[in-house]
Amino acid sequence: MADTNEEQGGGRMNETAPEEYRVYVGIDWASTAHRVVIMTADRRVVAEQEVAHTGAALAALADDLIARAGGDPTAVAVAIEVPRGPVVETLLERGCAVYGLNPQQLDRFRDRYSVAGAKDDGRDARVAAAALITDRAAFRRLRVDEPAVIRLRELGRAEADLQQLKANLYKADREWNRAQRLGRTLADIAIATDDGNLAGDHDVGGALDAVDQRLAAAVEVV
Repeated sequence: MADTNEEQGGGRMNETAPEEYRVYVGIDWASTAHRVVIMTADRRVVAEQEVAHTGAALAALADDLIARAGGDPTAVAVAIEVPRGPVVETLLERGCAVYGLNPQQLDRFRDRYSVAGAKDDGRDARVAAAALITDRAAFRRLRVDEPAVIRLRELGRAEADLQQLKANLYKADREWNRAQRLGRTLADIAIATDDGNLAGDHDVGGALDAVDQRLAAAVEVV
């Protein structure tokens, strides 16, 4: 997998004139599914879609964008607010040009390109794509990191995943132990109930009291 850094420097941060891209893409990032808007250089929307946050869906998106650019990934320019992660990595690895945008800058572009108060799921994606065409100097070109840096970050993500797995296993173990305690307590209650039924001339009320006490203890334990 590729990770990214951000090209820094004063003045214009783009290396390619706007007309050199055939396909402009705005992505409104989300945790489970991303809104994607595809434009031509004259800001005409040619497609809008929702892309799931899975490896297969992101790969299919890259294939679609490259196909729209005549098979040339360098003719695809993508604008996204989140400058790293699987979306960016997938597109960079396929050779697309990816640009990051500061959230505050996106807010200013949103005021320019949209009607105040209007609700639109694809608005931010359209704003990002349109701004990339007209105001590329406001964006940062994203690059692939050195292999050693990529490996280090991959290890960091793997460690975080392992910590989450450990926490999940600990929680599952606690739930299992609680279930076992409850099962043992309910078994004891059943035995006490049977003893009470077979008591005959013995004190049945005392057996029922024992059952009540055991049930109360079971509820307290759980």
